[in-house]
Amino acid sequence: MNNYRLGFELLVIGMGTVFISLYLLSVFLYFSGKFFGTEAKKKTANSGPEKQQLNSSRLAEKPQISRQKVAAITAAVAEIQGEKEFKVISIRPKS
Repeated sequence: MNNYRLGFELLVIGMGTVFISLYLLSVFLYFSGKFFGTEAKKKTANSGPEKQQLNSSRLAEKPQISRQKVAAITAAVAEIQGEKEFKVISIRPKS
């Protein structure tokens, strides 16, 4: 019976040590991220509202892709994956 008690004590001490060290590691990483953040975070924090508005308008612009190109890419990917529902006839542009 004494061996079970010793085993249980070692289990509690070992798991407690692991969880406490993981918690302390997460706290350390959280605060190090706050103090030593990436350059991009620092630049956006220091930029004015005009620069932020310009950056957000650039992000809002999306490249326009025609429906024909999307259909051709989808058919080509389906052909590569072995889908039997689609068949690629030709992906050359019409002349």
